[in-house]
Amino acid sequence: MAREEITWEIEQIKYAKISGELENVILEVFYKLIAWYDMIVPDETDNLDENLMIIDPTKTKTIENGVTIHGSIKLDPPGDAFTPIDQLPKDDVVTWIKTKLGESQVATLETTVSDKRANLIDTNIDRGRPAHWDPVL
Repeated sequence: MAREEITWEIEQIKYAKISGELENVILEVFYKLIAWYDMIVPDETDNLDENLMIIDPTKTKTIENGVTIHGSIKLDPPGDAFTPIDQLPKDDVVTWIKTKLGESQVATLETTVSDKRANLIDTNIDRGRPAHWDPVL
């Protein structure tokens, strides 16, 4: 079954010591949004015809690939509920990003990355060379 989910990943967190007792306060989060899909490729481990050096198209494998959008967002200073960065769950940071962006912007980003994925895996588009041509060396 093809994987067609969208995930939010944290690439990096910019943080600093803020006056007083708070250390490692998050200032900005760099994220990426990935629309995953499966891609069928030649299985090169056991796929070469020794005499002709041609890849056998019947021997394939599926690999996981993704279309990515990168972004960053600055966060507001923490309130009374400060969590040290080394105790902070990733899901909380993703929630903060989505809250700061707002539902409309989150939906736009997810639609954009999903559309990019759809354009890549369009089944009406194919790549290759005519079979009667000489093999590529």
